Amino acid sequence: MLCVSIMSQFSARAIDPAQTDALLEVVTQQITLLTFDEGDEEMLGRLVGALADPRDGVQERLAATFGEIGEAATGILVRGLREHPIAMARRGCGRSLAKIMDPFAVPGLILALVEDGDVRVKSAAASALVAIGPDAVSGLLDVVAGMRDTGVTGHAAWALAHMDAGALPMLCGAIASPIGTVRSAIVTAVGAIVRGSGDRRGDRGDRFSDWGGAVNLLLKGLDDVEAIVRLEAVNAIAGIGLGSAVLRVVELLGDEHEEVRRSAAIALGKLGDRRALEALERSRVSDEASSVRVLAALAIAAILQERGVANN
Repeated sequence: MLCVSIMSQFSARAIDPAQTDALLEVVTQQITLLTFDEGDEEMLGRLVGALADPRDGVQERLAATFGEIGEAATGILVRGLREHPIAMARRGCGRSLAKIMDPFAVPGLILALVEDGDVRVKSAAASALVAIGPDAVSGLLDVVAGMRDTGVTGHAAWALAHMDAGALPMLCGAIASPIGTVRSAIVTAVGAIVRGSGDRRGDRGDRFSDWGGAVNLLLKGLDDVEAIVRLEAVNAIAGIGLGSAVLRVVELLGDEHEEVRRSAAIALGKLGDRRALEALERSRVSDEASSVRVLAALAIAAILQERGVANN
């Protein structure tokens, strides 16, 4: 444990680039020779202080250095992330924690995401949470559930959507949340993960053999009581090209919410399945919202054009 706070170790004074370069040289040499003392709090503190250096190359070197030091640096980096007076240094702490990927950093990163006044620090914290992966999912969902600040929830939702497939079990397990915004964020994230996987199989991507649970979650989202969840489910299904869901999406052309009907029309145009033509024609002629009528017409044109190209 450190006996002094970050605030007493570091100030807002400008960093001397020569001192930063010299410090990095010494630490790099020690790491190479396996003589670096991970318990040297004074040296770790100097490295965190050096993160106020604005040079991009130095920022990258420092983050890589902390990555080599590993979990021994987590505590002081979290303190720096929370308390350093210079935003550049706090951002550097977040970038360094992304290299270390220590789950023990999650609470501190969540606090920075919620409370830091600098958007670049928030972004660095979100990226670090993505790097940590599944262990960060619960905290991010708590942010979505409890925050009204759309900037903060936007960062949290971005982080969830950029997780890898290892986060799917945590996300799928949380879909029973009673909070619609949480379910919406989960559906969006699951769709993004599947879309980013690049593992579509079968004709036109209709069979997703490795993603059964994730695909079922998206299909259930089409029936959610909250319009925002239905909308995100439609968008996700269109995004991954899940052609087997076309008739389920057709049903949403009759949804009570105009925004959902618009998304359904757009999705059907992307899916390109002729089975949707009859329902789209009804929407084109009789939907009460002009925006839906226009989008239905565009979807019909897209499907017929794709069909024509396929026949040539």
